[in-house]
Amino acid sequence: MPEERLAYARDAFEQAMTDPELIAEAEAQNRPLSYLSGEDLQEMIASAFDSPDAFQQLIESSY
Repeated sequence: MPEERLAYARDAFEQAMTDPELIAEAEAQNRPLSYLSGEDLQEMIASAFDSPDAFQQLIESSY
């Protein structure tokens, strides 16, 4: 994905996930939101792929 589109998508997602009205609606439905930035999510996924095989198999089996 071109960097410009990725930045736009990440910004739009952040705006939605930090919108007070959306947060209140989610909490009212007992579905609290937990926002993680695109950069943080990308880092977390990369670290999972760098994990030992046993851990990767555990993650794969949970899906």
